[in-house]
Amino acid sequence: MKTKQELIEWLRDAHAMEKAMEIALQKQIASESVALVVREQLTAHLAETERHAIAVAGCLQRLGADISTVKTVFAQGLEMIRGAGTVFTGDSRVKDMLTTCAAEHFEIACYTALRSGAERFAVADVIQTCDIILKDERRMAEWLEANLPHVVMSYLEETPVHAVAADAEDDDVPEAYGPREDVKPAAPAFDNEAAAGPGPSSSDPSTAVPAFEDIHEGREIIPPSPRGPPATPGR
Repeated sequence: MKTKQELIEWLRDAHAMEKAMEIALQKQIASESVALVVREQLTAHLAETERHAIAVAGCLQRLGADISTVKTVFAQGLEMIRGAGTVFTGDSRVKDMLTTCAAEHFEIACYTALRSGAERFAVADVIQTCDIILKDERRMAEWLEANLPHVVMSYLEETPVHAVAADAEDDDVPEAYGPREDVKPAAPAFDNEAAAGPGPSSSDPSTAVPAFEDIHEGREIIPPSPRGPPATPGR
């Protein structure tokens, strides 16, 4: 039969997960390519994530244990490597949004499992902490899902800033400046789409980019434990 030590290891995993999430959120918040409303929500969730890490560390301390420095450093290192992989990609904000959305659902699964373990060993302090954290994670996951289409559409609708052919010779006239005089225009091809009539305009409600949905403006703060506020671990 498993012992309470298993629950302690899960708490250490949860603490390492929260510290890694801090790095992921900080990366997106620092990016000017991310919409301001998204950065504001990520900033609010970063504050929640920091409180989650402190709360989980407090649960460990009250169980007579401490965080795992090895697990925390390893998780943070993996997140830094993963984050570096999207820095130089043009669609980094889309990929980061997808990763954050997936991470929120992973956290929900982890804390759901952790809460079940706390129920098995009747650790009310951990149950209460999991309940509060799960509210934050579910709220953030809901906001991300509602606004992910807007982030994707905004990225896809961007207008290219360079219209000049990169491989033009010195004596060539880029098409961006008009047609070349030494090249006869080709006969226009039959355009099936034009023959079918005009397509939907940007003013069409069915094709308009959805607006951001600020589903939850307020953020709950984790209350102090009945046994006293969680102390920050020494290491």
